[in-house]
Amino acid sequence: MQLLEFQAKELFREYGINLLNSISSTNIEEGRKHAKELGYPFVIKIQVPVGGRGKAGGIQKCQNDDEFELKYPQVMDLTIKGEKARAILLEKMADIKKELYLSIFLNRSKRCYTIIASAEGGVEIESVKNQIIKEVGLGDVSDELAKEVAKEMGLEG
Repeated sequence: MQLLEFQAKELFREYGINLLNSISSTNIEEGRKHAKELGYPFVIKIQVPVGGRGKAGGIQKCQNDDEFELKYPQVMDLTIKGEKARAILLEKMADIKKELYLSIFLNRSKRCYTIIASAEGGVEIESVKNQIIKEVGLGDVSDELAKEVAKEMGLEG
């Protein structure tokens, strides 16, 4: 199963996880409507099931209507690693103090979960030197493991 970012965010919201306001759209008319609902500034993010969206121009900041009208069609027309846009996510911008990266995925070939974490953010995570990679059994995800990964990332509290 491949989830797009907007689908994952819908699941997070169902489980009470607080997120920035965001709305997905599949055409510019929907996008305009959602832009008015969100208010500026926001980012538009291409929804494709591959990484490298930012480097490929698939994530763009929009400060006003003119920027939206220019950037939305450009992002919607992108093809990234052979994948065309399935939707565009409009998401309110945040004042980011520090960017972290955390991914937990089912590694079918090894029959375990793989955790990738970094205190250096998520752009080109594959090339980040200080990343944490752990492979854990299907029944071994726990609060203790979460605390261990957080500590290795330099998080406290």
